[in-house]
Amino acid sequence: MSGPAKPSRRSPFRWFRDVNVAASWATTPHALWETRGFAIYDWVARGLLGEAGVNRVADVGGGRTWYFGEGYRDSNPDFHLIGIDVDPAELALNPMLDEAIATDICESLQVEDGSLDLVLCRATVEHLHDTGAFMANVHRALRPGGKAAFVFAGKWAPPMIMNRIVGHGWANKLLRRLVPGTEGYGGFRAHYDLCTDGAFRRKAEALGFAVEYRYASYYSSSYFQFFLPVHVLSIAGDYLRQILSIRALASMNLFVLRKE
Repeated sequence: MSGPAKPSRRSPFRWFRDVNVAASWATTPHALWETRGFAIYDWVARGLLGEAGVNRVADVGGGRTWYFGEGYRDSNPDFHLIGIDVDPAELALNPMLDEAIATDICESLQVEDGSLDLVLCRATVEHLHDTGAFMANVHRALRPGGKAAFVFAGKWAPPMIMNRIVGHGWANKLLRRLVPGTEGYGGFRAHYDLCTDGAFRRKAEALGFAVEYRYASYYSSSYFQFFLPVHVLSIAGDYLRQILSIRALASMNLFVLRKE
């Protein structure tokens, strides 16, 4: 587990925040950190990318970042990576793409029906105003037997509840001030449409997807590392939710769907 940079000396507030973040990193249990939703998603996505016949891949909502390196292109001459995002400026910053499509993914993915082998979608679903329409678009875009992997925030996790209570404007300001490293990546408006295990699963099955894998992560304490006592309480809450294993309370939900 890698930690943050050394505390900043630019202001007393940032020094205080960064010292607390460093202490919070040092006391974060590996059992929670290493099983967080993003970590499991990365492993699952790498496995899907390595499956036979996976050539045309869409990274939906990825914007400027492709997390999986050059290896798949090196080992597969037919590998074709399509970036699909609402923001063309973000796509322009991504050097890994073979093709970039700027579109509202709730309207259309702007690809031919049945043309994709794999769709990857990381931390995007929670920001959609019509998740069901997006899922239907993914279903149309996949070939029969094609797969899609999604990881998204759960709407009833503590940080997501707080986000809705304080409102987008204040939540965005607090995020950028209290959570290092969120500049340019965090703070997008969230709608949390279908962002529970049950709601997402029911919609997927109604569209004709088979659920190959689903995983619930209860770690969300990275949002509270700015003050060690609050972080400790949050860790205790994460463990309690994990022990209860109520999927509706998950911090992150991971799904792998197959088009039948």
